[in-house]
Amino acid sequence: LADDETMDIRTSTMMVGIRGTCGWVALSEDKGTLTVGLLEGKVECSNGENTAVVSAGEKGTIPASGEINVTPLTAAQVPAFVKAELEDKKAEDIRVIDISEVSVIADYFIIASGSNRNQIQTLCDNVQETLGRAGYPERQTEGYQTANWILLDFGDLIVHIFDRENRHLYDLERIWRDGRQMEIQDLDA
Repeated sequence: LADDETMDIRTSTMMVGIRGTCGWVALSEDKGTLTVGLLEGKVECSNGENTAVVSAGEKGTIPASGEINVTPLTAAQVPAFVKAELEDKKAEDIRVIDISEVSVIADYFIIASGSNRNQIQTLCDNVQETLGRAGYPERQTEGYQTANWILLDFGDLIVHIFDRENRHLYDLERIWRDGRQMEIQDLDA
């Protein structure tokens, strides 16, 4: 949604109005709740009874009636947002690896490829901007100028953006095969 757009979500158990830019919406109709997650800007949510503002770096759970709960995003929810941001800019072969059980350097690796230097740098810029706005500043960036392998360190999350040749050469998926390759349904959104 654009900042001034409104979306109404109607289910058999509720009607919810959402205004603003939203990172994701997850509906659990059997529980009668709607969850909205946000990495940029803010969104106004209303269930007809209550209204709340969910800001960047937060998620809101909206019941069919009663209070709307707003809580910070967890570290486990951030990889789904980064993956979506990379997909939006046409990154190729995006992989999310949970390395929390095999290493102390981070909880997640996200590995993606770009087709040329400009795209790789744009992917990097977008991830930095989106996570920065959400309150996840980067600790360090390596390789931006050459753009054959850019590493973005966000603490619990490390993003690797490669050109095709270096992705194949370094083969991080093989090196970190003891980690758990995560599918989109595994990501906690």
